Amino acid sequence: MTVSDLPRRRFIKHGIAAITIAGIAGCVGDDDENGNNNGENGDDPDSIATDWASSAPNWDGEIHDFTGQASVTVENGQPSRTDPFFFEPPAIRIDTGTTVTWTWIDDQNHSVTEDGNAFDSGDMQGEGTEFEHTFDEAGVYLYYCRPHLAANQRGAVIVE
Repeated sequence: MTVSDLPRRRFIKHGIAAITIAGIAGCVGDDDENGNNNGENGDDPDSIATDWASSAPNWDGEIHDFTGQASVTVENGQPSRTDPFFFEPPAIRIDTGTTVTWTWIDDQNHSVTEDGNAFDSGDMQGEGTEFEHTFDEAGVYLYYCRPHLAANQRGAVIVE
């Protein structure tokens, strides 16, 4: 081995290591191209939704089943100044093609922002304000209120 062989050998060694790491990283994630968690790699949709929504202040341990319905309404906000911020219900199950409408129940600034960028209302304000999204792809969609994420205002939609 000569001194001139060392840089090339190091280059090949580091290149193989980088390719190996990139390949492993590509296998670890389970979000699809739209950012929604589609339950690949053995992840259970109910567990994913529960893990996310369980820190919501109004979490009751239930994923509310709205399968078979064409539309569902979720409340967004704070019912009174003494209540926490929440989405009600915090976790729902729907069919593909269902439209979910989030309705603001107070006059504060809120958003409906999906964690993987599948949808985002932007910050909106005013009681009665609405944002809707039709879910055309199966998966688990985890979302939050951008201004109140620190208060754990979050929710989940399982689409079957």
